[in-house]
Formats: sequence, C-alpha cells, structure tokens
Amino acid sequence: MEMNDFKINVEVVTPAVAAEYLKLNHPNNRPINKGQVAFYANEMTNGNWDLNGEPIKFDTDGILIDGQHRLSACVYANAPFETVVVRNAPKRSFLTIDRGILRHAGQMFSMSGVPNANNVSSYVKGYLTMKRGTYGSMDSIFSGRINKGSYSSKKVSIKDLVSEYNSRPEYWQNLHATIMPLYNHRRMMMPSEIGTIVAYLNLEKKYDFSFVIDFFTQLFIEESTKLNVIKNMRDKLINDKMSKTSKLTSQKRTQLLIKCWNAYKKNRDLKSLSWDIDKDGVKYFE
Repeated sequence: MEMNDFKINVEVVTPAVAAEYLKLNHPNNRPINKGQVAFYANEMTNGNWDLNGEPIKFDTDGILIDGQHRLSACVYANAPFETVVVRNAPKRSFLTIDRGILRHAGQMFSMSGVPNANNVSSYVKGYLTMKRGTYGSMDSIFSGRINKGSYSSKKVSIKDLVSEYNSRPEYWQNLHATIMPLYNHRRMMMPSEIGTIVAYLNLEKKYDFSFVIDFFTQLFIEESTKLNVIKNMRDKLINDKMSKTSKLTSQKRTQLLIKCWNAYKKNRDLKSLSWDIDKDGVKYFE
C-alpha cells in the first residue's frame, strides 16, 4: 500500500532479515537498552508478541529510524515476528519519533472497562512484581528502581497484568473495597502499597486473607491495636508522614514494616521497633 511517498507493508521479520535491517540503523539512534531488548525477546519467545500497528520505519535513504529494539530482540530470541514496515519516511521524521505519551497500566485497564482501574492495576502490578522477585524492597516497586538480574523473564508486561486480573477480577475488586476504608481512615501508606502486600501475602505466601487484613486494620485503626509493636509502627509512619526533615529511608521503612509483620504473625510483641542493616540484615515478606 502507498500513501503519498510512504510504502507500508505487513511483514514477517525473521532473525536473518532483522540482522540485515539493523545494519541500516541510523548512526544517531539512541543507545540500545539491553534490558528492553531482553524483555521484548522474552515476549516473542513466549508467544506474547502481537501485531499492533507499531511500525518499523525506514527513511527515504533506506536508513532504519525506528525499531532497533524490536529487531535486536528478534535476533536475540531467534524468533520471527510480524510487524508493519514503513519505508520512505521523511528524514526529518527521525526527530519526532517516540515523543508520544505511553499509556500506563491504569489507562489500559480503564480502556478495558475495569472499575477502579488505577488502583486495581497498581495492586496487580505490585503483586506480580513481588512474586517474580524483580525488586529488592516494597518501596522499590513504587519508585521503579529495579535490581540487576533476570530482567527479561521477570519484568511485568501489560498482557501479564490483564491476564492476572481476568483470572480473578472479583478478588481484585474485593481487595480494593477492603483496603480503601483503611487508607481513608489514616493515609500513612498508599493504596498501591497496601494492596500489593495483602495480595502477595495472601496469594503467594498463602496467609488467610482476613489474617492479613487484620494486620493492616490494627495498623491503621488505633482502637483495633492489640500489639505494642503495631502501635510503634503506626507512630513511625505517622511521624514520617508529618515530618519535613527526618524522613525514613525507603529501605528502613520497608524493613520496619516487615519486622512488624513478623511479630504479628507469631503473636510476639516487641517493646521497641528498630532496624540495623549490620545487625538485622535485609528481610523480605514471608
């Protein structure tokens, strides 16, 4: 098909063809992100890559101006993929590529008609991220800092989020309805954090849902508190929220919460709540 001077076709790009296309890469293209290539390659290998209209683009001189990561993934995975290929794009179009705003998970859920899309998508993403062990601490999930390692197999895709949500939509909506009153009562933690931890401890670590919710109920609602360690944790979160100078580091905040959870699940009170990396080490939700 031709549109003005454009030539647009749908092609099945094999690894050999992808390697040839990459030889035509624009000399000023952005550096290759190896993690992104590995993620795309994993999606192609697992059959999660769909023809979605995003094209591979060549300019009027036949120079590749868009698609280097997808082509690199094809070579890396040794797997063909189907894609739109655009040729004869104006040279100046190289300056306008990748300037759009990417849709985040909440927008994708909303477009699919999922109620409470932003919060629910954050619970699902946080849960899958913790389950795959991609992040070192809870706060890392929400700040986006990732550990080095098996990025290709552990990064969460939109398809992963949708698949997990659709496998038990009632669960995720009930989770949202359960934790929002706690958040609205005392806004010490974001709903995304609460929902992620609850889902992880319930679905992955197999603690009873009501048992996990009781922990957060005691943490957020003073009248429900049974253990002094939970009161101490609440006080630290409130003070941290109100303070403008002495903020808890993200790691310390997470470690204190884990220590509090460990005391709760064993019904063992602590007179004080502290954490020292040299003495206590790094803990994960178990």
